[in-house]
Amino acid sequence: MVEVNSAFLTPVLPNQTHGKDVPGHFLYSALAIITAITVLRYAVLASLQIPLSVDEAQYWIWSRELAFGYFSKPPLLAWLIAAFTAVCGDGESCVRACSPILHALTALIVFGIGQRLYEPRVGVWSAATYLLLPGVSVSAVVASTDVPLLLFWALALYALVRALQENRPQWWLLLGAALGLGLLSKYAMLFFVLSLAVLCAWDREARAALLSRGAGLAAVVAIVMSLPNVMWNAAHDFVSYRHTLANMDLQGDLFHFGKAVEFILSQFGVFGPILFALMLVAAWRSVSGDRSRIVPQSKFCIAFTLPVIAVIAMQAFLSGANANWAAVAYVAATPLVCAWCLQHKSEVLLYASAALHVFTAVVLYNYDAVAQGLGIALSRRIDPGLHLRGWDQAGAWSSQIQQAHPGVPILFDDRTTMAELIYYSSPRPMTTVMWNPQGTVTNYFDMTAPLKGHLGESYVYITRQPADGGVGAAFDQVQSLGQWSFSAYPGHELTLKAFLLGGFRGYSALSAPPIR
Repeated sequence: MVEVNSAFLTPVLPNQTHGKDVPGHFLYSALAIITAITVLRYAVLASLQIPLSVDEAQYWIWSRELAFGYFSKPPLLAWLIAAFTAVCGDGESCVRACSPILHALTALIVFGIGQRLYEPRVGVWSAATYLLLPGVSVSAVVASTDVPLLLFWALALYALVRALQENRPQWWLLLGAALGLGLLSKYAMLFFVLSLAVLCAWDREARAALLSRGAGLAAVVAIVMSLPNVMWNAAHDFVSYRHTLANMDLQGDLFHFGKAVEFILSQFGVFGPILFALMLVAAWRSVSGDRSRIVPQSKFCIAFTLPVIAVIAMQAFLSGANANWAAVAYVAATPLVCAWCLQHKSEVLLYASAALHVFTAVVLYNYDAVAQGLGIALSRRIDPGLHLRGWDQAGAWSSQIQQAHPGVPILFDDRTTMAELIYYSSPRPMTTVMWNPQGTVTNYFDMTAPLKGHLGESYVYITRQPADGGVGAAFDQVQSLGQWSFSAYPGHELTLKAFLLGGFRGYSALSAPPIR
């Protein structure tokens, strides 16, 4: 095995305390902070009365049909939801129950990264700062593929630090396992390879380590662990990969300066305004001076931060990007900023940031009550829960229709309505099919529940379309079963209509298939 003499072994910040019990003392402090925040988040999760989003409802549906892959994502989140709901039940809080504990584990690993790269104080600050990030406060109470991705990204970073410091086989094995599990969480784990390439180009000692047999072992483990999802995609026309590429939307109008600016501004919200500004300052000061004097810890953290943000910003410039797409960048950015503040005796900035983030979390978790207390009327423009409202109540209405027509499959024409009502309707499971006259596969239900080869059959059709949306032209009989409406406030309305359709004549009966 190649011997690696890495400068990562040299701490940047001198340890200010002494004694054999120092590591334990800092670890217990980090554990106490992580535990307290996590317990509070579970309390918030149990008290929130927020319907599942369409993605969360779909993840729950996936968890009922375990596989090595799904239409738009790898399988790990569905597996986690299946495990937690098997113990907890199928309520909204249970569907989301894996998120707080996974973030807690991520924070513990971030503590380890900060401690190994710098010193124990940086580790404690990094763990607390990570848990209080605005983006983490939001994702800790929702079911999202970002949550396991962040966990395994952090684990891969920690394993890489230990491998660069010690070059022992177990750390390379752990790196490969973390990479593999990350790829089973979300394909954005591939950004780790980009950052590795940047680190190799930037740091000679890191390059020597990453060209060793240990790194090869990590690559083999990562490939083997992700292989089941690759094989699933191969058996399903590589649908997940094609969907991910389609999300990049590089076929239409390109070059949107405003979207790039919007993405960068959104990162002040994801990471926090103080921390994002500090990150830019710390990175600039690290690379703008004598490059030969850049400490390896800064190289490491910057390599796993700025390239990710830069690539997603370019994607935003070309066609658009969601604010959370660069979330993994802030795993390394957190110890970088905390170390910079401690080194420059600017802990007050970390305290100010933490206070701001706590305040933000309290407002977000109690948004409706805060708005009401301030006399602010909710509107579509300022409502973060706009697309969630009413679906739980719609489920009661659709359940009544389902029970009035036992054994009749339910026909839907859009992913949102289908996913939400599968979750909120009873009894479960309900037999459902997706209206898709074009025959294109644009969502999970197009792939798994197509309406074809069912000539002569009858369906209960539930839609948000006006009237029957032209679907009735493919059936012999069309009978209205009424409609249901819900309005949370003026300007918000969710309206559903139901029809009993009899005698399906096939899509060929449509003179002009409706545009979905």
